[in-house]
Amino acid sequence: MLKTPKPFNNLKLLNNNFKNINTYRSFSYINQSNTSFRLNQYNQVFKRNNSTDADKVIKETVDKSVEFTSTLPDFNSQAENIASLTDQSFGYLKSLGMVEHPFYWLPDTIQQILELEHVFLGMQWGTAIVVTTLLGKMLLLPMMMKQKDVALKQAQFQKEAEPYNQKLYDGDLQNFQNVSVKLNQLKLQHGVDNQMKYLILPTVANSAFAISMFSGIRQMCNYPAMGMDVGGWLWFTDLSAVDPYLGLQFLSSISIYLYTKYGMMQDMQATNPGQTGMLSSPLMLKFLRVLPFLTIPLTMNLPSGVVLFISVSALTSVASSKLLKHTATRKLFGFKPFPTKEELEKMKPAAKTGQAEGFSGMVRKFTDAQKKQKEFMQKYYR
Repeated sequence: MLKTPKPFNNLKLLNNNFKNINTYRSFSYINQSNTSFRLNQYNQVFKRNNSTDADKVIKETVDKSVEFTSTLPDFNSQAENIASLTDQSFGYLKSLGMVEHPFYWLPDTIQQILELEHVFLGMQWGTAIVVTTLLGKMLLLPMMMKQKDVALKQAQFQKEAEPYNQKLYDGDLQNFQNVSVKLNQLKLQHGVDNQMKYLILPTVANSAFAISMFSGIRQMCNYPAMGMDVGGWLWFTDLSAVDPYLGLQFLSSISIYLYTKYGMMQDMQATNPGQTGMLSSPLMLKFLRVLPFLTIPLTMNLPSGVVLFISVSALTSVASSKLLKHTATRKLFGFKPFPTKEELEKMKPAAKTGQAEGFSGMVRKFTDAQKKQKEFMQKYYR
């Protein structure tokens, strides 16, 4: 608690010294002047420099300082109130320097949601992490459905546009214009014009949610927030500590493997059947099988709370990929039923003899198309 400063007792003594100095200076000035010294002039100077105005100024200054200090808050009592906050009190995370901008900074919003679930719903921090992850995935589900629908339309368009793309730069300028008109008509027919945002925004939103959850939980674990040491279960009760058995790390790698095999791969083959050749490349398949287990050394030093989120997020993504194709779920959000296997087979490009072209074949095909386009542009648009 700030104490009221004592009156400036030494100011009077200091003021008296200044009075004597001023009197001496005034007297010296009179002596140095050409006029003769008169006693009444000295008396006037002495009276002026020894007036009670200075005492009034000192008194007013002291009174103002007392008045100002009385308006200051009681910092000691506020510090005691902050120290008395626990993880069961709303505002605890803010007292630690977190949740500073919950309305426009997503990691702070995540921390605020976790605190609301922990304080008002009585959830442990581990339960709050799991519930928040599930809620985030549910909110992103309609966007992911829209992305899949646009990807299917794009795949159908690419299959029908493949013959025109091959002829686009083979003829003269008139042929180029005619083929371009037909391609634009196909875009309108399949409804893929100006739909690129629906392919990009869901991916951006999903990445922003994952990064915000990661950073928000990691900050809470590194502090650590009160209750994190008993917020887990089984062998990882302390969410702020590293799992000494690496059990969560193995669980997260298995979850990522399941998502890669039954989620990402199947979704890409279903919604982008034209890319099947690249995904069927033996080298790509081996890399995707090994990639999840490479995350173990990357996550072995992370707090258990963060690795718990990674595991739950991967498992939830597997479930989300199944819900994306579920007819009842799609109708609930106003989407048409997912295409059947027969319809997806029709979207695939015509089978070619020989081995699958793989990733290198896709790159070579793209390079040849870019070269042909460049030569055509140099010929007619120089």
